[in-house]
Amino acid sequence: MQEVDQTEIDAAIGKITAAQQELPEAGKFNACISSLKEILGLLKEVWDTDGGQHSTEKLEECINDLEGLSGIESFVSVAKSIKPEAEPTGPFILY
Repeated sequence: MQEVDQTEIDAAIGKITAAQQELPEAGKFNACISSLKEILGLLKEVWDTDGGQHSTEKLEECINDLEGLSGIESFVSVAKSIKPEAEPTGPFILY
């Protein structure tokens, strides 16, 4: 095991905290999926051609794939809530 300087630990904590702040707020991913579904509905109404139907079906597949990934949002929420800290005399810990 290699000891790490407190300066390096503080820098790592700073990088983690900065990265957490860049993560989107909870609910944004699912809100985007809802918006995409609304847009898809409008496209289906106005793009009533063979090519349009083919394109909207492909778009619908993509949206459905995204919906399957909506569990990512809970993971992002957990990642944002982790508090990286270092004990003065102990190891680097993620709470």
